[in-house]
Amino acid sequence: MPSVAAKPSELPAEAHVLAPALFEPASPDRSYHEALGAAPALRLVFMRGSEDRRAAPVDFHGALFGLFGIAAAKDADLPVAAATALFDLPNVSAGGTWLRADPVHLRPDMGKLLLFDAAAFELTMEEAVRLTGEINAALAVEGIRLLVGRDPGRWYLSVGAPPAIKTVAPRAVRGHHIDPFLPRGAEARSWQRLANDVQMVLHRSPVNAAREARGEPAVNSVWFWGSGALPRPDAAWTTVVTDIPVAAGLAAAGRLPCMEAPPLHPPATGRWLYVPAAGLDAPERDGHGAQQGSMQVLDSACLAPLLAGLRSGSLAAVAVHLPHASYTLRRGDLWRFWRRRLPRPAPPA
Repeated sequence: MPSVAAKPSELPAEAHVLAPALFEPASPDRSYHEALGAAPALRLVFMRGSEDRRAAPVDFHGALFGLFGIAAAKDADLPVAAATALFDLPNVSAGGTWLRADPVHLRPDMGKLLLFDAAAFELTMEEAVRLTGEINAALAVEGIRLLVGRDPGRWYLSVGAPPAIKTVAPRAVRGHHIDPFLPRGAEARSWQRLANDVQMVLHRSPVNAAREARGEPAVNSVWFWGSGALPRPDAAWTTVVTDIPVAAGLAAAGRLPCMEAPPLHPPATGRWLYVPAAGLDAPERDGHGAQQGSMQVLDSACLAPLLAGLRSGSLAAVAVHLPHASYTLRRGDLWRFWRRRLPRPAPPA
């Protein structure tokens, strides 16, 4: 009698963890290992788990989309905007083409412009709606209609076709001079002209006048990034557990069950993907202290319960994904006391 392959939901459970905290740029090895010392569950996975190295390091979005079977085409963006739009906006089709146009503050500094995204300043939903309304009214002749997501710092532009540009997420530009990070590609100048038009509207905005009168930074530009249409994800996850919009959007595109909070007990069957937000805004806090705090949160809220499930036998494996490798710890690996290997921190972006 031929064997019948088990469905993913019938297999012993595996838990895969992907966290922004583990994709931060390198800090000195000593401080990185000190941070790991405050995260014993994570340290155990690294020391005793099996290593599977990547051909080339990836950033957080590259790793996340890769776990859903999606890779960026050459000189094109990963469709982050299309994924987060599925989470943020009502009645959005999974096949639409979207571009993020997030509100930013550009600050002059010795002849350069430094970028600060909405993680660096307060922006209310009322202000976001009024600002986008002013932009839409002024640029309607160009077909511009910006939409605001669930968070006032996420703005969207629906486009007919993927723009011929390669962009950088504003989080990677935060606090830096913008010139090396501006969009590049065949249509880069067109999009920069549009950004300049938006800046002129924002310069005249009563919303910004009120913000500056209160001593708050003006929203004086938008940052285009994450363009494209989202293909159907090819991933056999049983459930996605995340509080990150882009991961929730990918789950929605793949019609996968998604929950915001981890279950009280580790799963008993299937392949579960955990994408916790620990470390998502670490650059806004203080260097090594931020890194250590993010790892502690990741360790106590996510990895420690999963390792408890591994020890009890309810989980078959726990995998942690890094920029340059993945580490998989199985129950039998817990007894590999002689293993003392630790990975190096993520390289600079």
